[in-house]
Amino acid sequence: MPKRVSPLPLIIAHRGASGLMPENTAWAVAAAILLGADMVEVDARLTGDGQLVIFHDRTVGRTAWFPPHSGRKRKGTKPVRVADLTLAEIRTLDAGSWYDRDFAGLRIPTVTEILTLCAGRIALNLEVKVDREATLATRKQIVAQLDRALHVQPRMGTSNSANDEWLELFNN
Repeated sequence: MPKRVSPLPLIIAHRGASGLMPENTAWAVAAAILLGADMVEVDARLTGDGQLVIFHDRTVGRTAWFPPHSGRKRKGTKPVRVADLTLAEIRTLDAGSWYDRDFAGLRIPTVTEILTLCAGRIALNLEVKVDREATLATRKQIVAQLDRALHVQPRMGTSNSANDEWLELFNN
């Protein structure tokens, strides 16, 4: 059967409306919806306590900072991996100040929060980022987490990955 192709190009908001808002935040996704994008693409990573959050980079620092009262320095310290932080710790990060001080205090959303925001409003391309050293158990944990999240908002999520082993997990 031939693929159905739209006569018009799709407008896909990469990491949300990341030219107008801090990338991969609920605000960026909401802006993409308000601007009429056909689809939004965001990235997800697994936290140390097994929660899927919307975040692109392997480490925090470029787009999320520890608040001043946390006792952690923003610059000059060893990068902290998302996989080494709990969801509670991720929730303390400032995901907006790097972009502009007007966005100070924006938080990193979970996959479920973004699925809920997108439901019935916009198509979602969810790119799950997996570290090369992730075990099969970790990959299965991600699939289970996505399965639970999609049961909250069925038929909303799309996941893409170039890794055949990863894709095979979805078929089992």
